[in-house]
This record gives sequence, structure tokens and C-alpha cells, in this order.
Amino acid sequence: MSDLRDVVERAERAVESIPRPPEGFERLARLRRRRHVRRRVGVTLFALAVAAVGATGAARIAWNGPGSGTQLPPAASTSPSVRPVPFHAPAGPVAQQVVEGQPAQRLGDFWFGIAGGDACLRVMPLAVGPSWSFGDTAHDCVSSDRTDPLETGIASGSVSVDGRVGSTVRFTAVYGTVDPRAATVDVLWADGDVSTVDPVEGRFFLVWEGHERPVTVSARTKDGGKVGAVSFSAD
Repeated sequence: MSDLRDVVERAERAVESIPRPPEGFERLARLRRRRHVRRRVGVTLFALAVAAVGATGAARIAWNGPGSGTQLPPAASTSPSVRPVPFHAPAGPVAQQVVEGQPAQRLGDFWFGIAGGDACLRVMPLAVGPSWSFGDTAHDCVSSDRTDPLETGIASGSVSVDGRVGSTVRFTAVYGTVDPRAATVDVLWADGDVSTVDPVEGRFFLVWEGHERPVTVSARTKDGGKVGAVSFSAD
């Protein structure tokens, strides 16, 4: 035991005899603190950079929508070409009835007929069927006092069922007066089809949906004799 104690004492004396710089440990401590501070600053900057990148990516995703990695330019909007509905002439004999002594024709939900006194004839809906609102766009003045064997005019307008959305019908009509000898009135269309109506009491008309105009209106007797004819311009 005494030998061991002697060894420890000699070691302590040897350590105490080694000169130590007075600021050695303090300088080493300062270096360690600086390294620790630099390390913490570096970690903080790295964390901030990662957070910034994540926020930018989230913002892009939110801007472009789910599943979008990049913002693509909007596709050019191309509206489909609107094709006019083909006009189908009411070829052949057109079914009409006689209402209060005048010809009447049904178009959709409405019955049309000839109105007007001795001044100017008009084609418009009759006061039958659903309640309707009528818009008269234009009509030629055809007097009921016949001066020619065949007098004709063109009318256009619209009619709709009151309170029913989407019920508007835009129509065109040809009408006029004809010599009592005439048994039929033929309406010739641009495609060569012919519509035929029977005059009543020297009056006739034909109404159809759309804006197509006939080429010629002609009247003939029962045995095919020509009474008269009227041509219309394309517009």
C-alpha cells in the first residue's frame, strides 16, 4: 500500500511541475464555443432554406391546382362553329284547316291565320291554344281589295308561350290574295321543293319556322291553268 501511495504522490508532483500556459484552457474553451455557435447557425440556416423551398413548392401546387408540377399556359379557347339548322321546306300539300271562314295552320304549339281588314293583311297566331306573346318583326302590306290576280307579301316575327322558357318560335310567312278561279297556290323553294296550299275565300298563306324565303309563289286553276306568279329576291 505504501508503494502505491508513493507512486501516486510522484505522479501528482510530476504533473504539478509541468508549466501550463495561463490562457491555454480559456483559449481552447473559446474555440469550442465558437465552433458550437457556428454549427448552430449553420443548422438554423439550413433549416430555413429547406422551409423556404417547401413553402415555394406548396405555393406552386396551390396555384396550379392538385397534381400540377408547373404552371402551364391556358389552352387557346376555340368555340365550336355554330352551324345553322338546315331548312326543310314543307314540301307537298300543307295541311290547313278553316277557322271562322279563314285558313289556319298549326306551327308547334300555335295556330296561325290571316288577320286584318281591308287595309293590310297580316299573319299572326290565332286566339286559340295557350296564352302567347307575339312579336311582329316585319310584314308587307297586302290589301284585301284585290287589284291583281295574285298579290303576295312576306311577314316575319316570333311567338312564345307565356311563362314557358325556351318556347319562342321564330317564323316567316307568305300570304296574300288570289283570283277566285285559283284552286291551289304553289310556293317554290331554292332547293326545288314546292309547297302547296288551298286558298279560302280568295286568301291564302303559308307559315314555317326559320327565315328562309321562297323563290316564287304561283297560283293555278283546278285544271292547271296559270292564274299569276310573284317572284321574291334572295334577301
